[in-house]
Amino acid sequence: MPSHIHSLTAKQIAKKLAGSLPRSGNAIAALPNPSVIHQITDALLDVILVRSGIEQSFSEDAFATLIETKLQSTSRMLDQQIQIEQELHATKQSSHEIVAKLLGELPVILDLTEGDIGAAIAGDPAARSPEYVRLSYPGIFAITVYRIANAILSLGCPLIARIMTEYAHEKTGIDIHPGATIGKRFFIDHGTGVVIGETSVIGDDVAIYQGVTLGAQSFPRKPDGSFDLTKKRHPTIGNRVKIYADAAILGKEKVADGSIVGSGTRLILKEDIPANTVIIPEKQVMRMKTSGEQ
Repeated sequence: MPSHIHSLTAKQIAKKLAGSLPRSGNAIAALPNPSVIHQITDALLDVILVRSGIEQSFSEDAFATLIETKLQSTSRMLDQQIQIEQELHATKQSSHEIVAKLLGELPVILDLTEGDIGAAIAGDPAARSPEYVRLSYPGIFAITVYRIANAILSLGCPLIARIMTEYAHEKTGIDIHPGATIGKRFFIDHGTGVVIGETSVIGDDVAIYQGVTLGAQSFPRKPDGSFDLTKKRHPTIGNRVKIYADAAILGKEKVADGSIVGSGTRLILKEDIPANTVIIPEKQVMRMKTSGEQ
C-alpha cells in the first residue's frame, strides 16, 4: 500500500482525536499510561500479597531488601505518572508528597489485607491457608487493588486510581469503584460479575458472592442537567451482612447490620432495611416438561 495513504489516514485520525483530547496550551496534553500503571499495580500487589521473588528461602533482612528495591523502582514510576495526571488537574500536593504518603499508607493497607485474607479463611471451607488465599483468590486481588486505588484517589489522583481498579476488573471480573468505602475483613467469594458503585458504603465483616450488584436506582442531576456527584447513589451495607449470588441492591438507603440478602434477590431500596432482616426473592415455580409436551 502506498505510504501516502498511511500518512493521509494518520492525519485524519489525529485530527479527529485531537478535538476530544485534553490540551496543555496549544499542545495535546500528556495522559497517564495504563500499561505502566498496570506494572505499578502488580508491583504493589507483589509487596502486599507477597506474590513474587519468594521462589527461594530468604532471611528477614534479605526479604526487607527485596521489598525496598521493589518499592524504590515502583515509586519512581508512580511519581512520573502522577506528574502526568497533574497536567490534567492540579493537586494540593506535589507528586513526591503523594508518593511518600501512599508509601506511608502501605502498612495500613497490609493490615486491612491480612484481615480480608482472614475473612476468606473463616468464610470459605475451600480456603486451605493464608498462602492459598493470598496467591490464588480473585476476590483478594480485587479488594487489595481497591484499597491501594482508594488511597491514591484520596490523595488527588482519580484517573490513576480508576485505571488500577479497571485493571483488577479486567483480571478478575470484579468491578469495585475506587471511591467506594469498604470496612474491615471484607470477603468476596468467587467474585465474577460483582459490581460495587462509587458511593457504596460497606461495613465490617461483610461477605458477598458472585454476581452481586450494589448499584444506583437513579442519578441525581443539577438544575443545568449535569450529574450531581455530591449526592449518594449507591447502598450502604451494615456490619456482618451477607449478600448471596446474583443479588442486586439498588438505591442509596441502608441494609442494616446482620441482615442476609438471598441469592437472586432484586432489591430496590425505598427505605432502610432493619437489622437482622432476611430477604429472599418470591418463591418461583419450576415446571418440568416431558418429551413432546407443548
